[in-house]
Amino acid sequence: SYIVALTSCLLIASLPFMYKTFFYKYLAGIKSANFIIIGVFFISLATITGNFLVAVNKQRVIILAQAIGIILMLTGNYFVIKFTNNITGVAVVTAFLFSLYSIFIISCAFRYVGDGYLEIFKSIFRLFLPFILGGVIIILLKLLFNILNYSEFIMAFISALVITLIFAALFQAQYKGIFTTIKTLLNKKSEIVL
Repeated sequence: SYIVALTSCLLIASLPFMYKTFFYKYLAGIKSANFIIIGVFFISLATITGNFLVAVNKQRVIILAQAIGIILMLTGNYFVIKFTNNITGVAVVTAFLFSLYSIFIISCAFRYVGDGYLEIFKSIFRLFLPFILGGVIIILLKLLFNILNYSEFIMAFISALVITLIFAALFQAQYKGIFTTIKTLLNKKSEIVL
């Protein structure tokens, strides 16, 4: 989830610059694009656990969740368009339902493994934490850059740099044990060969 969260946060941080530079005709779509990127983050996590459910022959859960999700999305988007005529509202409804779908599929996968509700909550929180952290960093950096009145390019560049450095540190800290284990196994293998 770190790499997906990093990619999503980098996209969100650089969208204003990209839209103003390359897609200026579509400047009104920045908010919508931000919400869709958030939804894509959640869907990417559901895809991984969804594959697990298919592997253990629980694809009916996925089909049921998708059918309910489609009905809710059509209904929610219909009402947003009818009452607000706002594309950002459609993106918000879509991202929200993507997140609910993701939470449901991940919960079902962990439930199948036999985890209790507290363990499922902890696991989902750990999956979503990198993205939440990235969002907080982006919000704080945008507030800082608005106060300092920097250009969009400088903001996108510094945001990308800060986000990447923080995620690299988190990734290194989390997987330090894995790298140590791999190194130990490689050393043992070389001892066996000798």
